[in-house]
Amino acid sequence: MIKRITAYILLGLGAIVFIFFREYKGKMIALPGIYMGLGLMLSLAGGYILIRQKRSKRQRAYTLLVAATEELKSNGMRVTVHLDQCEIRENNYREARELPEQNYFVEEYGIWPDLLSSNAFSDAATNEQNVTVHQTVFIFNYDIGTGLKRFVSPVLPFDRTTLLFKLGRQTETTLYIDRSNSNMYYFDLEFLLASS
Repeated sequence: MIKRITAYILLGLGAIVFIFFREYKGKMIALPGIYMGLGLMLSLAGGYILIRQKRSKRQRAYTLLVAATEELKSNGMRVTVHLDQCEIRENNYREARELPEQNYFVEEYGIWPDLLSSNAFSDAATNEQNVTVHQTVFIFNYDIGTGLKRFVSPVLPFDRTTLLFKLGRQTETTLYIDRSNSNMYYFDLEFLLASS
């Protein structure tokens, strides 16, 4: 939180200094261009801190997810799931997504789209495209000893037909369940996502 506040302060202060010295016409301060460059450097430093923080936050979340998955795989209850015994539910819908036009800075210099979301470098026109979103899940019921429990796989980005095609000869997978908390579980469906 402190890094984010520092980054916003640097961005704001840098922008104020840059704009002030860009418009400065007085004689009291010599070489206002140096201060204008300093303001620009402060803004860039603030932007860099924000981008790094966002990346490190995502990286930490991913690391925690991988660690929890490995913990379930090594210590959890292992259940073989026959996919033909699972219920497959799908939810497909259409939505309009805003797509920015190709931007010279992204292609040529690899500037992140996050920076360009405000169209700071261009006045690129945006258009909308209707996209069909496919969502499918496996639902598996299993008796864990205390009664029948329903386990739902993560949402898979396929329609039912594509999912059945991707399954191909794969007839079973593994479900890992935490022994102390049956609400913590992991469907091993990596074979589906690896082939997409």
